[in-house]
Amino acid sequence: AHADDDDEPDAAGPCHAYHAERVLSNGDFYTGQWIDNFPHGHGKYLWPDGCMYVGEWYRGKTMGKGKFSWPSGATYEGEFKTGYMDGRGTYTGSSGDTYRGYWVMNLKHGHGTKSFSNGDYYEGEWRRGLQDGQGRYQWKNGNHYIGQWRNGVMNGNGTMIWSNGN
Repeated sequence: AHADDDDEPDAAGPCHAYHAERVLSNGDFYTGQWIDNFPHGHGKYLWPDGCMYVGEWYRGKTMGKGKFSWPSGATYEGEFKTGYMDGRGTYTGSSGDTYRGYWVMNLKHGHGTKSFSNGDYYEGEWRRGLQDGQGRYQWKNGNHYIGQWRNGVMNGNGTMIWSNGN
């Protein structure tokens, strides 16, 4: 980088946003708003492996609301922060599992619900991508557990109720 390349506007005046389509040196493609040679504003980014992001950008990082999709068919739609799924969003996996809730740095974190493709369902607290805290799990067969979780497994006080009423 040149010594005079920095984040400040040059002496000619403030930086202005503009719209452009570019194939980047690494083969990625971006079309949308730019500022200071960074995607900034709203745009669409395509990776050679088939991943795609459409949404808001801030100085080259996904920031705000957007939708990310993978070649497998999986999608995430929601909030992003500094390049990560972060905030409230919905992830739908290629197998049909769906998680709606809060995220921190690409991991389920906070309150959320997950519907599994096999018919099972979990609603409750998540920590670092796993069920952790208070939650309710219902199996497709009608059995359900209401109680504490730790690192993705039932742990602590809870109540198990079977579909036959026991």
